Amino acid sequence: MIINNETKTQSSEQKRLRRAVMMSLFTWRCAELNNETNAPMQWWDEAWPTIRNDSIGSRLYLLRQHTLTNETARQAKEHIIQALSWMTANGIVQRINVEVTRSAIDALTAKVILMLNNYSIQTIKFNNIWSDINEKNESTVFTRTD
Repeated sequence: MIINNETKTQSSEQKRLRRAVMMSLFTWRCAELNNETNAPMQWWDEAWPTIRNDSIGSRLYLLRQHTLTNETARQAKEHIIQALSWMTANGIVQRINVEVTRSAIDALTAKVILMLNNYSIQTIKFNNIWSDINEKNESTVFTRTD
């Protein structure tokens, strides 16, 4: 794995953080009623949360219906911040910084920088999150019917 531009062997904590980020970003959170979408998606477990109004995942899938622009990059950043906010709220990390850049006409780079409670930094970079958002495999989501 590459962390902070260095190839490293991951500790179990780093593996857990990376897995938490991946699940948070690529598990689809239910669309809000004011979100414009023809196919609001939702991770199955969100339909029956153990804690009221608890949500997991992101709404990055809502960007599928848009052309990639600088505004789309800004929206992607907002969705990523929202999806990862539970990590600071639950004391998993102290702070999260997100950088999203339109790196080509059809590519979007995202960098998630986690400041851990021991003040160390873990950076997770997605070379083309746009292709991940537009992936057609939707085995972990279902369409909301209400």
